[in-house]
Amino acid sequence: MTCYFRSAMQNNSELNSETVRTNRSGCTFDADGTVLHVSGVKELSSANSTGFRDDVHAELRLRHQNIELDLSEIRFMDSQGLGTLIGLQNRLAKRQGVLKVLNPAPQARKIFELTRMGRVFEISPNLP
Repeated sequence: MTCYFRSAMQNNSELNSETVRTNRSGCTFDADGTVLHVSGVKELSSANSTGFRDDVHAELRLRHQNIELDLSEIRFMDSQGLGTLIGLQNRLAKRQGVLKVLNPAPQARKIFELTRMGRVFEISPNLP
């Protein structure tokens, strides 16, 4: 699994690339700011959701209140992957934060609609 993590100030006015790391799953981290941006996710399933969760938890700092998850490249997501997203949302809610899903691919959008997860996550389709 390859995914990319980027942190930026809440208003996206400042981006600092002081620290870039790659973890065991090939995810690249760029840490700074209050929003953790995650992209490049191609699958969230029982095969990789635990590793994805652990990678996000490892990158999530006290200053990060929100996560923006770009799912434009996702090809497959099952109930285990959806459960991982719910777990991340619950963790962020304790910080008064949210998990915002950006640009979900058609398959992911369908899962969110069928499960009514739009009530749990903030979903923003077609953002640049």
